[in-house]
Amino acid sequence: MHLRSNDFAHNGRANAKLKANGNPIFLRCKFHHGAQRGIVVCDQSLGTFIDCDVFANQQSGIKISGGGNPKFSRCRVYDGSSAGILVHNGGEGCFEDNQIYHNKLTGIEIRQRGNPKLLRNHIYDSHGCGVFVHSGGSGLLSENHVRNNRRTGIKIKSGAAPTIHGNHVFDGLSVGITIKDSHAIIENNDIYANAKGGIRIRGESISQVRGNRIHNCGSYGIQIVEGAGIIEHVRRSVCSPTLLIAHSCRVVSCRVVSCRVQPQNRIYANLCSNILVTKASSPTIERNRIYASAKCGVIFDGADGAFRHNRVYKNHRIGVKIIRNANPILTHNQVRNNLGHGIEIKNASGIVSANDIGGNRLSGICISGRAANPIVLKNQIHHAHGQGVLVLDDARGSIEQNVLYRNKGGHLELALASPALVHLRNNELPSTPTAALLDSPLLQREQPEDET
Repeated sequence: MHLRSNDFAHNGRANAKLKANGNPIFLRCKFHHGAQRGIVVCDQSLGTFIDCDVFANQQSGIKISGGGNPKFSRCRVYDGSSAGILVHNGGEGCFEDNQIYHNKLTGIEIRQRGNPKLLRNHIYDSHGCGVFVHSGGSGLLSENHVRNNRRTGIKIKSGAAPTIHGNHVFDGLSVGITIKDSHAIIENNDIYANAKGGIRIRGESISQVRGNRIHNCGSYGIQIVEGAGIIEHVRRSVCSPTLLIAHSCRVVSCRVVSCRVQPQNRIYANLCSNILVTKASSPTIERNRIYASAKCGVIFDGADGAFRHNRVYKNHRIGVKIIRNANPILTHNQVRNNLGHGIEIKNASGIVSANDIGGNRLSGICISGRAANPIVLKNQIHHAHGQGVLVLDDARGSIEQNVLYRNKGGHLELALASPALVHLRNNELPSTPTAALLDSPLLQREQPEDET
């Protein structure tokens, strides 16, 4: 059955309801001002809707449930008093090239085994979230533009498991994507210019975030709070604060964030720090480029985790800041040319091992606070404008087997610190033969390059 250019309006329930395996085709029809919903598709029905307008209905514009699996193409869903589209209770559906905008609550809501495909849609100007996936909902969101929504662009919570692939999520008034207590795949998206950050991960999530660009946001690029996850290969770029979090994020379950950031992610130019790890989180962050933040490159605030094989450079303050009883492990990183200390450890612990720390505006490593007690082992610490290692305020610590050279303010300084509290052993300074060889023309160490 084909229905063309019909007007369905002002009905007491749904303006159109498909059930019992119905499969009509609607072309350029209007569904509006229904006392409940514009369109209902249920009971294994199909149906095709092309170039239709669904607007000004009192409940959701489109509701799909009970195995309904319609196709909507080039339609407009707008000005609803509730969600623009609701998919739940085993509903599916394919939405391609639609405009979903200016709905009073959420643009699209997916819950309770809802599993639609959303492809190349524009979802914008919602009073709530652009897309809200929760309570066991899933689905595929691919190549959509989600923009200018009043709350989160894409919100995922309460056991949801969607795949978010290749979307543009931007210009939102809150966070681009939030994940809480869910299992999501977030990959190859461009997430930018969101007022309150790029991605926020909380709770017992098991998610993968990879291959994304996260940039030009008004806060942190990625914020991990009491969550669990792996961030791999995510790209971050310029956020008014900018962020480009590069290449893949997997969130592993637990109350502690377990995050892996892997090969050649670019996280830079964020208004706040490029990466913030807080509240008993424990991520793995590796092989990223983290630079040009307006504040610090990375902050571990009361968190643990592994940070390895990253390049941290040209941040406007400290390269890596470890504070408030944090206890991460930093290994095999390059921490260079930051405008503050390379690494600051304040009232915290941790292991800093086998890193290349050079060309930082203040000291290479600064340790302070009576609760500080890190292990600094086998690092190359060089070309600092201040001291190579500076210990302050009765801090404790073990500083062993490091090579220090060409630091303008001196190599090791204990200022207002008790030598009895700091264990120094087998460090190589310029006066020792090995360090002198490092400064020789035959094995000249380059001044840290001006990285871009």
